Amino acid sequence: MGTQQRTRLALHVIGVGLLLAGAAGLFAAQGGDDLARRTYDSGVTFVQNGRYAEAIKDFQSVVDSFPQSSVADDALLQIGLYQLEGARDLAAAQAVADRLLKEYPSSDSAPMGYVLNGRLAIARGRAATDVETALASFERVPRLFPSSPAVAAARYYAGDTLRLARRGDESLAHFRRIELEYPRSIWAARADLASAISLVLSERVPQAFGKLQRIRQQFPGTREAESALNYNTILYRLYVRKPPYGFSGRFVGTANDRFRDVTGVAIDETGRVLLGHKQGVSIFDAKGTLVKAVPGVEPSAFFVEGRDRIVMVRAGTFIPEGLPPMVINVPMPGRAARQPEEIVAVITLSGGDRLAVDRKAKTVLRLTPGGKFVSNFANIDV
Repeated sequence: MGTQQRTRLALHVIGVGLLLAGAAGLFAAQGGDDLARRTYDSGVTFVQNGRYAEAIKDFQSVVDSFPQSSVADDALLQIGLYQLEGARDLAAAQAVADRLLKEYPSSDSAPMGYVLNGRLAIARGRAATDVETALASFERVPRLFPSSPAVAAARYYAGDTLRLARRGDESLAHFRRIELEYPRSIWAARADLASAISLVLSERVPQAFGKLQRIRQQFPGTREAESALNYNTILYRLYVRKPPYGFSGRFVGTANDRFRDVTGVAIDETGRVLLGHKQGVSIFDAKGTLVKAVPGVEPSAFFVEGRDRIVMVRAGTFIPEGLPPMVINVPMPGRAARQPEEIVAVITLSGGDRLAVDRKAKTVLRLTPGGKFVSNFANIDV
């Protein structure tokens, strides 16, 4: 074999080796991306089933183990949305939004990262600077990503921010633009729903009926359609015709059920009845059939957090379903912080903070979503 033949053979062997190595790397990358996508899809399924803790495990696994995969940015966005909407941990959500925009600035999730930034700004406060910061984040989306589906979301949250800032006409203009530009998007349904609320508040109820009916016709079977039906029913009874009052003859549970020391009753947007009592919270469907029971030990109150998580209150501690308890400590000048002895009612404000009635201290406490004391909201005599 001559020198030239040996050289050609060596080059051929090297070329084949590089080709095989490249193919192996490609197959490994494809396999890793497939596993990342399956893990991400598993997390999405857990979210749909209301198992948020398990969903976060899957999303975090994608971010940690497959940071270069095609779904890493989507997983990071899901974590940020959960921190904002579920855990109400604004600091954690902000850290996720910052990471998303820094590490994946040109990904398909980046536009929603700006939307998340804006939502966090208005969740922290309603001052003029907070409103303008939020609006600026929303405005960046159509400027930087004009063809992204997130533009509809950005316009919706910009309109909602203006509504919260009591800039009603500007808010309605934003919502109308969504209806015109994205008539088939779910954001159009949400814009109609928000428009209806603004119209009722400005005493334009007849116009609100049209918005609500459009949602029911164009988006049947959605959560927004259910809300539209509920709002339509309430407005009809308040402004058009009041129904005759009468007992239905129905009751929750069975005739033999005994609920001791009832602490509260609530009805959620799906028509379920939530009953707080000595042994926890029982949940009934619209027909009065028990569908779920959240056990507890003599809660003094309860409320619903996020989509459907039950939070029971015992003494001065919040006990979220499936999460660690949160102890409430109220600072005392010159003394150790005190823990409320009996919180008898809690409501959640639109910004996420809670108002808790402390019966023994005769005060209403303002708390963060994480249970930290903000201020004494009011003094009362209860």
